Amino acid sequence: MNYFKKKRSGLLFSLMFICLAGVTFFFWAVPDVLGQQYIKQLDYLPSPQAGEKILIFSPHPDDETIALGGYIASACQAGAEVEIVLVTDGSKFVNKDIRYQEFENACRLLGVPADNLVFLGFKDGSLQSVPLTRLVDSFNLLINEFAPDIVFYPHHKDAHDDHAAISRAVGQSLKVSPGIRCYEYLVHYRIFFPQPRVYNSNLYLLPPLTLVNEDQNWLRFDLSEGVLEQKTLALEAYESQLKNPFLKPLIQSFIRQNELVCLPN
Repeated sequence: MNYFKKKRSGLLFSLMFICLAGVTFFFWAVPDVLGQQYIKQLDYLPSPQAGEKILIFSPHPDDETIALGGYIASACQAGAEVEIVLVTDGSKFVNKDIRYQEFENACRLLGVPADNLVFLGFKDGSLQSVPLTRLVDSFNLLINEFAPDIVFYPHHKDAHDDHAAISRAVGQSLKVSPGIRCYEYLVHYRIFFPQPRVYNSNLYLLPPLTLVNEDQNWLRFDLSEGVLEQKTLALEAYESQLKNPFLKPLIQSFIRQNELVCLPN
């Protein structure tokens, strides 16, 4: 008799735990979903212009295309000069030579010449252990040499450690470089960004609800049909990443009618 009481108590405890976990998940993730009509509330990112110098910091080979492939292609077509800084070697799961080649192929498809690609070679996944001053010094040198009009870098609340470290370092560098227009882009933020995590190029890319407030001024950059196709082809260059069943839905969910950036706080 005591055995069955203990078994029933254990079952009830398990059911309560599952229910609590479900409620926690719901309130943690689901509220981050915005309706598609919210796109009308976002202001537009100014279109790139001929002669502008645009510097993009990419944590890993693919982040530049995932977040800004359409903008990069549009900038190159407009006659702007785009330089992309690849901070890590992307070697955590795939040989770095493969990742570098994919990066070069994707950037070429977007219109960025190989001479405008900078490889810093930090170990993938290591940036949290790299002194902030070392990253800041490296980024200061690049910013001073290229003298950009516009800088793009990861969002300060990006959930990936490498992205967050780069965001802090670039933010420090830009404090001593007045007059530069700067924007943050988001790639990793919980499991409900982007939402839905499927390939659907007819949808708009929307920010997470918890990052939509008066301190987060999000801007949209709409993609023409031709630019969207160009971005899609560039993403397909990252074959090693698309073979990963966890990464593929994330990557493809950024193939949308627009891209997103945010004005830094």
